[in-house]
Amino acid sequence: MSKLGDKIKEIRTSNNLTLQEFADSLGYTSKSTITKIEKGNNDITFSQMIKLSKIYSIDLNELADNKIINVDLLKYSLPNLEFREINKDNFYDVCMLDVNSEDKEFVASNQMSLAEAYLFKTMGAYVLPIAIYRNRVPIGFIMITKGYIGDNIKGEYINNYCILRMMIEAKHQNKGLGKLALKQLIEIIKSISINESFIWVSTEEKNVKAIHIYEMNGFKKTNDYCGEEIILKYDLGK
Repeated sequence: MSKLGDKIKEIRTSNNLTLQEFADSLGYTSKSTITKIEKGNNDITFSQMIKLSKIYSIDLNELADNKIINVDLLKYSLPNLEFREINKDNFYDVCMLDVNSEDKEFVASNQMSLAEAYLFKTMGAYVLPIAIYRNRVPIGFIMITKGYIGDNIKGEYINNYCILRMMIEAKHQNKGLGKLALKQLIEIIKSISINESFIWVSTEEKNVKAIHIYEMNGFKKTNDYCGEEIILKYDLGK
């Protein structure tokens, strides 16, 4: 039996449900599907994981074991903007992307960000790094996190999704692509949000360009800081 299968069986048995009752609650027609999932012979889709977590009040990260969850990124792509997972085929291309010289003081390198993705996962955080494409060419990078990523943030921020990194390559800036990417990114986070009440991001107060883009997309400044960076929040209405 798989580790995820163990967890799903534990949820079912702790609620005193038969295989068929549990299958019905998740919209499956046959109890054999649940049996296969519990044994690790069948995968459970991400949408079904969300449904299960909502019905039985289970943290999605517990089900996912804090690993990268396979979100259907193509669903949130636009005709001129595509989101893809970062893998062996595009890892180095993403690492080579860079911002304008005046923005370098505000944005960590993608190499550093991907190294932090590994570190934060070992610390138990949820991490989702995403490559942004335009016309099949990588032009940007995003990293979403949730959980412990350092000692300098309050508990309420640990329990909500953070846009920890977002960059558009220098030659593709000033074309409105960052605004488009952020809008779709918010929708991606909404799709994986269960009990979270907001999305947050932090940036240096002198990074007025980034603050303007976030505020244009519904983020509001707070009185809180992550280190020396001001925190902005997007209310998820929960």
